[in-house]
Amino acid sequence: MAIAPIEPLQPAQALPQIQPMKPAVSGAGDFGQLVGNVLQDINQSQNQAADAVAQLAAGKTDNVHQVMIALGKAEVSFNYMLEVRNRLLDAYKQVMQMQI
Repeated sequence: MAIAPIEPLQPAQALPQIQPMKPAVSGAGDFGQLVGNVLQDINQSQNQAADAVAQLAAGKTDNVHQVMIALGKAEVSFNYMLEVRNRLLDAYKQVMQMQI
């Protein structure tokens, strides 16, 4: 019975570099446009994660690390968006409770 050798690990240089997120404040534009841009970025990261999972399930890729990185990025960006939403709702509730 022949035992197949373990394949070598992929070198660290071959992994793609993680791009830093764009700053949320651009200096120009209104709040609605800023929120729209952030939501588009979050939606794009969710779609990329879903595509990566679909490619892994279909057998088109075998790079599990890349899929996990995409899923982690999508999860962090979604949790960030939820926390910002919660903070905005709390601020709105405090403003609405103010006595005039």
